[in-house]
Formats: sequence, C-alpha cells, structure tokens
Amino acid sequence: MIKIKGSGQRMKGNARFKDGGFEQVPHSIHNYLKFRLITGNDLNVYIFLYQYDNVNYGYAFPNTKQIALETGLSDKTVKACTKNLENVGLIRKGKSSYQPNKNVYYVDLPLQVEELLRQVPDAIEKYQEREVKFKREAKEEKERLTVYLVEKEERDTSEVSSRTVPPLIKTEEEPKYMVTKGS
Repeated sequence: MIKIKGSGQRMKGNARFKDGGFEQVPHSIHNYLKFRLITGNDLNVYIFLYQYDNVNYGYAFPNTKQIALETGLSDKTVKACTKNLENVGLIRKGKSSYQPNKNVYYVDLPLQVEELLRQVPDAIEKYQEREVKFKREAKEEKERLTVYLVEKEERDTSEVSSRTVPPLIKTEEEPKYMVTKGS
C-alpha cells in the first residue's frame, strides 16, 4: 500500500488559493450524490470537464481517452459517466463545429435542491427510506454497545471479587538463629 505524507495545510481559507489555482464546485452538486443520481466516478468526470471547460469556446473538448487518463477511470467507465451526467442534466454533449467527429461537452450548473426534487420526487422518498434505515441501525448499534459495556463491567467486577489471595507458604520449621557473646 502506498503511504503519502499530506501537506498538513488546510485547504479551506488557504491564501494560496485566493487568487486562483482551484475550481469552485457548487454545493448543490452534493444533492446529486445524496439522492444517488450520480456516482463518485460521475462526479470525478464532471469536475474534470468543468476544469477543462474553455471559457472562450463555451465548452470542454477532451476526448474519452484523455478523460480516462486524467481521471484514472477506464474508457468504458468514462462513457457511462458522460451518459449519466447527460441524463441528469449536468452536461450536454455536442459536436465540434471545427471537427464534426469530435464531442464537446457543455458543463451546466447543478439544479438547486427544490428544482431537483420537483423533477425526481421519488429520489427524496428513497433517501428518506435510507435515512430511516440508517437511524434504526445506529440505534441498534448503540443498544448493542450499551449491552456490551454493561456485560463487560459485570465480568470485570465478578473477576475481581472471585480472585482470592493465595495462602502464605509456611515452612515446617522456623530457622534458628545463633546468638553469640559479644555480638
């Protein structure tokens, strides 16, 4: 396993990023993950396309192999991700006017949660089901921990009380000391 020592510097509020050197991603993208409309791989591709979105042209134009290389994903995964991102309205795919056989990607802002849920109302229901399950499992885990701690305390207490002090070993005959005159 590779072990890398991090920078140890906080990213948020770091002066190094005040004048660029990073891309801001809207908080609302989290809702797409939360409601399982996109995966972590989809987000990886979305951020990559966002970073390569050329302001002068109005779109990003990397090919699938470049996206795969830069994101660490396979070509097949990249194709699935771009298709899903297109399906959920985060990107629009088009053809380059300069090279008709080349795809271009228009990277759109994520919807705000209200609009997103209006368009996919079953997503909130599924999320709420997962939330109820999560809370139930957390409660059960807490109860198991409480039972474990009580049982452990009882075991520890009974072990201490059941310990007996071993009897002193006595020899049959006490040693005799010789007392001499003048000593």
